[in-house]
Amino acid sequence: MEQQRRSIAALLEKKATFNQGLKELSAAVLSTSPNNDEKFAGLLELLPRTMVLLRTRYSNPTQWKAAAEALHVCERRCIRADQQARIQQCLAEVNTFLTEHDVELPAAAVATSTEAAAAAALADVPLEDVLLGLSQSQQGIDAHYDDTGPILDDEERRRRIEGGGATSTSAPAAAHAAGGQGNEANRDAASEREASRRQQASHLQAEILEGIQAVYRGMSAIARGTEVIERELDAVLAVLQARAGQQPSRPPASRKVVASLPRIVVDEAALEGQIGRDQVCPVCTEALQVGDEVQLLPCKHSYHVACLAPWLEQNNSCPICRQELPTDDPHYEARKEREAEEARERAGAANALSHNEFAYI
Repeated sequence: MEQQRRSIAALLEKKATFNQGLKELSAAVLSTSPNNDEKFAGLLELLPRTMVLLRTRYSNPTQWKAAAEALHVCERRCIRADQQARIQQCLAEVNTFLTEHDVELPAAAVATSTEAAAAAALADVPLEDVLLGLSQSQQGIDAHYDDTGPILDDEERRRRIEGGGATSTSAPAAAHAAGGQGNEANRDAASEREASRRQQASHLQAEILEGIQAVYRGMSAIARGTEVIERELDAVLAVLQARAGQQPSRPPASRKVVASLPRIVVDEAALEGQIGRDQVCPVCTEALQVGDEVQLLPCKHSYHVACLAPWLEQNNSCPICRQELPTDDPHYEARKEREAEEARERAGAANALSHNEFAYI
C-alpha cells in the first residue's frame, strides 16, 4: 500500500502526469475495502498536497475539474465524519474555482450545486456567496490561484468578503432594492471578464504560434547549413581520394636485396671511419655503440638491423633520403624504368637546347 501511495504522489508532483495521478488515486480508492480504513486514510493523506499543487501551479480548469472528480470518488467511499469534512472542504474550494471560471461541474457535483442554489434562494443571496461560505474556513478571503500565485477577485466581491458578508447576508432588503441593476451589472462584469479571458487566450495563442514558427525557421536554417557542410566535406573527400589515386603505391623492398645488404658489427675502427662516432640510428634515435649490429643501405645510411627490418617489409626506400631499393614487383620495376628513361630523355633535350642544338623532323 505504501508503495502504491508513493507512486501516486510521484505522478501528482509532475505537471505532465498530474491528471494520471488523479485517475490512479480514484482507482486506488475504489479498490479499497470498506473495512480497510487504514489504506483509505493513507490515500487521503495525498489530498492536502494535491490542493497545494492546484493552488500554486494550475490556472487551467482542466486540472481542477479532474481533481473534483477524484474528490467525489473519495467522498462516496468515505464513512467517517472527520474524513468527510476534510473532503467536503477540498470540494468546496474546487467547486468555487470552477464556478468562477464558468466551468461545468462534474456530474457528481450536481447534488451539491442544487443544494447550494436552494440555500442561496432561501437566504436571498448570490449563489457564489454560498459557495464562498463553504470554503471561507480554509481561505480567509476569496481568491483564486494562477501560475503566478494567489489573485484577488473583483473589487466588489473583495469588499463584500472583507466586510464580513454584510452586503450579501445581512442586508437582503438592499439586494432587493438594487434589483435588476445589480443583475445587469453582474452580467456586464461577467461579459468583461469573458472578453478579457478571450483576449488573453488569443494573445497566448499568437505567442505560441510565433514561437513555433521561430523554432521551425531555426531548424530549417540548421538543416540548410548541415547540407552545405556535407557538400563541402564530400568535395574535400573527393579531392583527397583523387590525389591518393594519382600517387602509385610502392611495394616493399625485395627480400633478396634486403638479405644481401651488408651488416657490420660496430667497433672502434668503424666509429672512427665508416660510420662516425656521433652517428645515431634514425629509427630509434639511439647512438650507435661498440658491439651493435647495423645494416648499411646503398645511400650509406646505417640502421640497427632490428629497426630497419619492419620498415623495409612495407617500403622500398631509405627512411631518410628516400633512395629506392629494387622490389619483387615486375610491373613496378618496369614503370620505374620507363620513368627513369623519360627523365634521361628530358634531361638530354634540355642539355641540347642549352647548347643551341635543334632537331628537325
